[in-house]
Amino acid sequence: MFNIFLKMLLRLGVGLLALIVYMNLLGRMQLAPQSAVDQIGNYILGGILGGIIYNLDLEFYKFFMAIIIWTCLMLVISYISSKNLNAKRMIKGKPTLLMENGLFISDAFSKNKINLDDILSKVHQNGIHSLKEIKTIWLEPNGQLTIVLKSDENIGWVLIEDGNINYIDLHRLNKTDTWLLSKIKDQGYSSISDIFYAEYLNGNIILYEYD
Repeated sequence: MFNIFLKMLLRLGVGLLALIVYMNLLGRMQLAPQSAVDQIGNYILGGILGGIIYNLDLEFYKFFMAIIIWTCLMLVISYISSKNLNAKRMIKGKPTLLMENGLFISDAFSKNKINLDDILSKVHQNGIHSLKEIKTIWLEPNGQLTIVLKSDENIGWVLIEDGNINYIDLHRLNKTDTWLLSKIKDQGYSSISDIFYAEYLNGNIILYEYD
């Protein structure tokens, strides 16, 4: 019995250490998944850790091989997503517009296999009592809603995210990448890739450069 207890204690310690290393490599956002890919990553990690903890006959080297391979795969996905916005949209999904200017986009509901009751429930949870108050509803990749009210006057549009053009908001503003580049150059920058984040607010573009 003591040997079993010792083995379990050792494996729990190794599992905890592996979890700490995993989270430090991939970032704390993994603790609060932002997409289906993040959730899958955590599920697989849980399965790997469960294997080493509950299967006392499993050799340690097999556990380390599994955790290293999975961590490397997640690091590759994370790197690609951070370097290319289009790749990030493909891997982790992109926001879906459900309502524009107070009108529902019915095709978006069928494509995402959601119904109006689901949306109304989340709208009410946000303290909004009538759809007449809402101008825009976005369905985020993690299933949460981003709601813009008609009374919201200062709405910021994300035009550049991590050195990449956000074409979703750019097209909704009826602007082109040529227009955006000219505005960037007016502020002394030569390339979109020089900008970490750019926001369009009240007719002005606010730029945040890389540190």
